[in-house]
Amino acid sequence: MSFKDLDSKSQSSFEVPVNFDFFSDLLGRNLLSGNEPSFVFVSTQQALQGKRLVALYFSAHWCPPCRQFTPIFSEFYSTLKEVHPEAMEVVFLSSDRDFNGFQRYFSSMPWLSLPFDERFRKESIGSR
Repeated sequence: MSFKDLDSKSQSSFEVPVNFDFFSDLLGRNLLSGNEPSFVFVSTQQALQGKRLVALYFSAHWCPPCRQFTPIFSEFYSTLKEVHPEAMEVVFLSSDRDFNGFQRYFSSMPWLSLPFDERFRKESIGSR
């Protein structure tokens, strides 16, 4: 069964509230959206509003298994977003060593990202 075959009538429904204050404190007030060169800042609270799940994706362009997994994950995310746009949001937390690597890698992703210059947040979240 593919995600496109999912029928809302066959799915059990439950609500799990996303704590916006928690995510704003954790990720900061703004996240990045878009593709290079037109990255834009979006409010963390607005970006996550109405989502049932928030996934934090730690990855880097220099990591071969990550580069293999990212296209698969991107396809899953895009398909899920078409069928159930409120189901999930992904936030990329880059382990790239430089901004150029981050830009190239994030440009291939359909989701949001922690801004690259907020390395302290990424390190803090990663240590949890």
